[in-house]
Amino acid sequence: MALGLPWIAFQVLTKLGYPPALAGEDVHKRDHTRVPKLGGTVFLIGILPALAIAYHVTGLRVIIVAAGMISLIYAIGLYDDIRGYGGSHRPTRWKLLKLFIPAVAAAPVLFVPVPPLFGLPEYVPFQNSLLAITYVMVCGNLLNIYSYYNGHSVSIALLCLVAILLRGPLDSGLFLVSFISAAGLASVLPLHWVPARVFPGDSGDYTWGFLLGFLLVGGGNSWGGLVLLLPLILNFVIVMTWLMVPNGIPFARHGTIDAEGYIVAPNPVPIPWLLPYYLRLREQTTVLLLLLVQVPFAIAFVLLV
Repeated sequence: MALGLPWIAFQVLTKLGYPPALAGEDVHKRDHTRVPKLGGTVFLIGILPALAIAYHVTGLRVIIVAAGMISLIYAIGLYDDIRGYGGSHRPTRWKLLKLFIPAVAAAPVLFVPVPPLFGLPEYVPFQNSLLAITYVMVCGNLLNIYSYYNGHSVSIALLCLVAILLRGPLDSGLFLVSFISAAGLASVLPLHWVPARVFPGDSGDYTWGFLLGFLLVGGGNSWGGLVLLLPLILNFVIVMTWLMVPNGIPFARHGTIDAEGYIVAPNPVPIPWLLPYYLRLREQTTVLLLLLVQVPFAIAFVLLV
């Protein structure tokens, strides 16, 4: 179900139409085609019925909690997508609200048993609860800031989900959530791969990032998550430093392509731009190389941590 429904949803939504605001320009296509930001939507349409069936059969609360959490953060990301509030274009009031609203979306993690994060004893009341919410929120932002190319965020999220499944042992509820979500991402990946027919949008990137954080926290893998997501963490630190410290390098969220289809990266600051800045690479090659960079960290997470 999670494998088939996203494809059906994509066909139906593209034929029925969608708000013009829910589309973005693909700067890595020569004609700058506008692509619908439906990745998160078709993913959710695919996995929510499967999660509902799994909950009906097993009665495991963690399944319905996960479904509620990703639905909340999807709604927040969808509002961002429709209003065009990407990056620095968000109004100040919405930026302030975005400091608190994701915490509400991450709060359902408290309805499942959460092992002490990083093995820390509870020095102050609600310490572990606040750490768990923060961990989930940060994971959502890590993936969103790391998403630069078609097929990039979906393939990274899918690789991380497979690593979580292989690491084990997960309780039956977390295993079902991981397995169903991996199937949903596997279905979305061909739609988002180069040349993309859908963008994930904030509604997709935040949803997949929150999902990874939820599974890492619920599975007691808070330390392991730092290893699994290390490239994303390094990129986050680099980008935040770049934005906060005056350096004379203008912030640019996207590059472009030249007449031969090679990526033109405006600078080497974010990790995804590093290779195409110094080498002549097309988009698909760049995504495959970034995925290859992620593989050792996934292996280390599974085998060593």
